[in-house]
Amino acid sequence: MSVLSSRTQRILEAPVLPLLLSLAAPTIGEAAARITFLTAAAVFVSWLGSDALAGVAVVFPLFLILKTATASGFGSGVSSALERVRLYIEESFTFLVMTDQAAVPLNVGGGKKS
Repeated sequence: MSVLSSRTQRILEAPVLPLLLSLAAPTIGEAAARITFLTAAAVFVSWLGSDALAGVAVVFPLFLILKTATASGFGSGVSSALERVRLYIEESFTFLVMTDQAAVPLNVGGGKKS
């Protein structure tokens, strides 16, 4: 018998559709908020005239692609850096155990032993 957390147990045993809807709710809320703000921005820009609205319509998709690419790139870079730090700590973290005769290094990580 394995010991699983209640969240893991719920993901494994819950009905699929309600589970997907509950997990997707924050993303759906964020998308709805983003659409609302984009619509409000378009209304404000339209008050400046049709030329300004046309300019935003041309530039905005390019800006959005650039923003998405950099955000995902930063996310990947941060994840990679954190994983490297975790592996470094796991491989090299040692304690010095004091005995009667000397201090003995004790490797507490699960990685390679030097």
